[in-house]
Amino acid sequence: MSLAAAQSKVSLPALDSNAKLSGLIVDEGDARIAAAEIVIEGKGFRRVLTSNNDGSYSVQIPQGKYKVVVQRSGFYVRTITVKLKTNESKRLDVRLKGIRVDGSHP
Repeated sequence: MSLAAAQSKVSLPALDSNAKLSGLIVDEGDARIAAAEIVIEGKGFRRVLTSNNDGSYSVQIPQGKYKVVVQRSGFYVRTITVKLKTNESKRLDVRLKGIRVDGSHP
């Protein structure tokens, strides 16, 4: 078998099977949160990224169902489930609630 014939039998995942997830991480007053950790987990998939200085993020991931966990020091952790289809571009803005540090908070 020639090299060309062998190469033609190799199947690679199509780049167009990816989807795009992007959005903003903000607080309750709509201030953007920089350096929030965003963990995206699905079946056999895990990606960790950090929001930009303007609170934005964007990532190309395979189609599928994912658990998105967003956390930042001083805020409660937020978990959201999202499903992405092939070639879909979905915006997921996440609002984090700040943790009170005064005596009235347990």
